[in-house]
Amino acid sequence: MTARLATIAVPLVLVATTARAHPHIWIDADAELRFTDGRLVAIEQRWVFDEVFSDFILQEHDRDGDGRFDAEETAAVRREAFESLVELDWLTHLRVGAERIALPEAQAFTVAVEDGLVAYRFTLPLPEPADPSGRPVVLSLYDETYYIDILLAGEEPIRLAGAPDACRWALFEDAANPIYFGMIHPQAVDLTCGAS
Repeated sequence: MTARLATIAVPLVLVATTARAHPHIWIDADAELRFTDGRLVAIEQRWVFDEVFSDFILQEHDRDGDGRFDAEETAAVRREAFESLVELDWLTHLRVGAERIALPEAQAFTVAVEDGLVAYRFTLPLPEPADPSGRPVVLSLYDETYYIDILLAGEEPIRLAGAPDACRWALFEDAANPIYFGMIHPQAVDLTCGAS
């Protein structure tokens, strides 16, 4: 195979392989948007994994088999199953106005078993407080490759802590920012906090 042919063939093989992908991990998520002095300062998330992935995490990291994660086991889960998500922006995509906000640090990570399923909790602080007044704020949780499917679920998938009274949120399908070769419209949260 010539070098020119190889440069064409390899991407096609990768695209064909990826195109056959479908979710292998499912997450039911909820999030709390935290405000200080009317500005968005952090996003706390809770992810509850599907039964198969939960079993995998328990088998790999619940070393004593007691159905809980002690401090050492929690550190191992963070190191081996969570921290690499920084390369995927923690599967968390935040836009304030036209600006994409990078969330490079995760804090307060915990892992627990809830009704037999593994649940992560963690907080993503914003690099700087963001003023949402009069600007659209959109939060999406997704994996661009669609290997992981995330659904904001439950009776209260979004909570606002310390937000101005004018702030309201709504879930929608983000058709303007499709993923997975344009085939999937990720679920997103539209936050509005009135005019500045």
